Amino acid sequence: MKAEKADVYVASPLGFAAEGRLYYRREILPRLRKAGVRINDPWRELLRYDEGIIVDRLNPITKELGLRIGRKNFSMIDRSDAVFACLNGTDADSGTSTEIGYAYAKGKKIIAYRDDLRLTGDSPEIPVNLQVATAIYLSGSNIYGNLEDAAVALENMIPELLKSRIRA
Repeated sequence: MKAEKADVYVASPLGFAAEGRLYYRREILPRLRKAGVRINDPWRELLRYDEGIIVDRLNPITKELGLRIGRKNFSMIDRSDAVFACLNGTDADSGTSTEIGYAYAKGKKIIAYRDDLRLTGDSPEIPVNLQVATAIYLSGSNIYGNLEDAAVALENMIPELLKSRIRA
């Protein structure tokens, strides 16, 4: 019998550029799979050519397509036990921040990491926008300084996530 896996939505801005997609696919996703979770990947969904969601500079997102993508992402968060978020950048990405706020409002755990060298928050303990950090901390998790520490925290959280699923 296979062990049950927690479902985790991965929130990040890394799908927008080739080098970000490469890091996302080669580092983040394999590390999360190693942690033993099932991944809900919005980038995989967004770039699925078979569904006609082809997004690039030559095919801008219309309002209709944008709403379809946004609803699909929220639906994936709804089906997830937790959100794993990358907060790198000059400031936490607005889409990632929205996904964090949505997940918090839905009572999801939010595990985040930021290994960006730039300080953008109010203090070392609040390394990103205060509201984003508050949602993460109040979800019962933390913002970690690197991918490995965040993945280990997620791995250690799996029994709690699965127990919460049973109570829901």
